[in-house]
Amino acid sequence: MSTGGDAIGRDQINITVHRTGTGERWEVRDCVTGDADLTAHRATFAATPSRRMLAAALTRGRVAVLRAGPRSGATTTAIAALSLFAGRIREVTGDRSPASLTAEIIEPDCGYVFEARGAGWATRLRAPAVLGCQNLLAARHAWLVIIVAADCTADALDDLLVQHEPPDPLDVLSRHLRALLPHDETAMAEALRTTVPPPRTPGEAAGLARAVARGLARGRTVGQVMGERPHPLRAEARTRLSQVRDGQPEERDLVRRAFLIAWSVLHVLPAVHVCRAAQSLAAQLYETEKKKTDAKLGQMPFGDILTAWLGEPAGDAGHDAFERPIDVDRRIPMRAGLAEAVLHVVWFDYVVAHEALLHWLSGLAEDSDSRVRALAALALGRLAVYDFDFMAQTCFVAWSKSNRQSLHQVTAWALEETVKREPARLDRVFDVADAWARGRNGAQRSTALRMYGTCLGVQNPERALRGLRQIALKDAPALAQPIAMSVAEIFAGGQGPTVVRALAAWCGSPQPHVRRIAAGCLAELARLDDAEGVPQLMALFADEPALVAGLWRQVLTSRQCGRKPWDALRAWHKRGTDLTGLRLRLEEEPRLRQPLAFYLGSWQPGSRPHRSFIHVKETT
Repeated sequence: MSTGGDAIGRDQINITVHRTGTGERWEVRDCVTGDADLTAHRATFAATPSRRMLAAALTRGRVAVLRAGPRSGATTTAIAALSLFAGRIREVTGDRSPASLTAEIIEPDCGYVFEARGAGWATRLRAPAVLGCQNLLAARHAWLVIIVAADCTADALDDLLVQHEPPDPLDVLSRHLRALLPHDETAMAEALRTTVPPPRTPGEAAGLARAVARGLARGRTVGQVMGERPHPLRAEARTRLSQVRDGQPEERDLVRRAFLIAWSVLHVLPAVHVCRAAQSLAAQLYETEKKKTDAKLGQMPFGDILTAWLGEPAGDAGHDAFERPIDVDRRIPMRAGLAEAVLHVVWFDYVVAHEALLHWLSGLAEDSDSRVRALAALALGRLAVYDFDFMAQTCFVAWSKSNRQSLHQVTAWALEETVKREPARLDRVFDVADAWARGRNGAQRSTALRMYGTCLGVQNPERALRGLRQIALKDAPALAQPIAMSVAEIFAGGQGPTVVRALAAWCGSPQPHVRRIAAGCLAELARLDDAEGVPQLMALFADEPALVAGLWRQVLTSRQCGRKPWDALRAWHKRGTDLTGLRLRLEEEPRLRQPLAFYLGSWQPGSRPHRSFIHVKETT
């Protein structure tokens, strides 16, 4: 299962699910599996007294209890203590207390971290729940650290209980930077100097260090990475989503939370779109939370009420986050980065809302308004960065098999956003597109061709054009126009010469329908203009006249040409585009002289005008 990373910063962890005969469910996650993991963990661990105290408790017995708050580095500290006893360490969670663990779950010579914060049995620890597994641990030569909430009470377990002391986040940041950038002392020093405000938690510090390392690997500067830090806005997003202001909880009206989420996704649209989408999301969230006695489902506010309802001063004209909405058709600007922060907090802090959120975004993906579909795709792409495999199986694979081409396009847009935010995913997303292009499912081939027309095709045009030709061999009549549009997207992305060469090869195909698609692609390329209004094909002709003229000649002399390429030439002529150079090269082919006279007029350079092809036929 793909996750956001574990205590030592890996992007992938393995999860094993055990179910007992009585219906109990246990999940076991790999944390440390060998010497490489131990070395990485020790290189980044910021020592605290908690580790020493846990090690002492595990020496006296095989169980220790670590009392810690959220996001305090407790799991990392537990792993550090267990690493003194075992070379393999795993995290286990389940429905019951550790006393219910079985030999099937506990493997020999292994250390286990039991995450119990939030579990009902762990609010007040009792000896049987904690010590009931000691004999099993001894028999399996294993050790266990149980992590409980900071306000947990424990009776007669003082010798096992350790109060966690979080490490200094700046120390954690420094150690992670030193491990990730061992040969770049300058970048490490700059990252430490520019970390303002400093990270608040160990996890935040580790994430920041990884962001700096990834940014440098992609050619970005430390300053650019630091400038994109969303952490301060995540704190604001958490406050808004928790509906707590001035230290007091507000009335739990789920519409408020739904509006903030919908606003984060659709903030570039008028408020009426946001309100409509928020009401739909609120109803779905209410189905999830209606068992809670304090959950309410109110009505959406409108007009001037909306500003005060969002908690912003209505008369503060200089505020950088909002403008006072006079009407629901007005847009409500959102502070840069806040939308990203809201989605991040919703995904990681409100796990129970995942199903409702994805169901709501799926509805937006099928909206009749293409703007709504595009914005939903961007949000889905951001969520796929957090958990790619889960999003792929939950949304993208199912949509790729749908008969709705709008869902194929949303899937392509979403995966493009994922690749833009996480370039390391490029090869994997390309592999998915290639597999769908080769497959037997026509809907997935339709999705793949749209994926090729995104940044995938711009970054690797040869691979994308091979995939498009493969689809053209199977689905020429049904997907001719979408293929032409994807080819045009690759061309417009700056890959003009590569596209023209590929289309020239398509024109030489023994398959008539591939040659017909090449003609349609050329007509689609002719519709593209540059910033100055000049057709992009003619701009390329100025640089590589033989290449562009050769493609036109191959298409226009083909029996599968059709009328669209000729109509494109006529459109250029009518708008005043200078076709002198191109026409001279095309008229070197005798078969094209009369058709060119028909579509472009009876002009010959260096001679008097002669009768057009139409006029000749009429007089005859």
